[in-house]
Amino acid sequence: MNFLKKTWAFLHSPYPVQGSVSASRSFLYSLLTGIFVSFILYSIGLRAPSEFRGGRIAMVGIFGFFSFLTELLFILFIPSVFFKNLKDENWTLIKDILYILSMV
Repeated sequence: MNFLKKTWAFLHSPYPVQGSVSASRSFLYSLLTGIFVSFILYSIGLRAPSEFRGGRIAMVGIFGFFSFLTELLFILFIPSVFFKNLKDENWTLIKDILYILSMV
């Protein structure tokens, strides 16, 4: 029973609020994520479907672009809109876990 109390207290311990990164840094992180995803997909040999006329590089570029947009959404826009008035003391580890799960 003591273990459950300690675990519950740990999950409700203070954790830094997401979105404390500047806009230029979050843009850079998102851009690097898009480039990384594109590079990995190109390296493993992602093939475009036969209906897609753009070819392999265009398909990899599209995946990289959408990875960039998704990362930018979760790093910059969602925290700046929803977590604007949130203080560090109110942000707990369990809220951060749920936030990360929503990204996945």
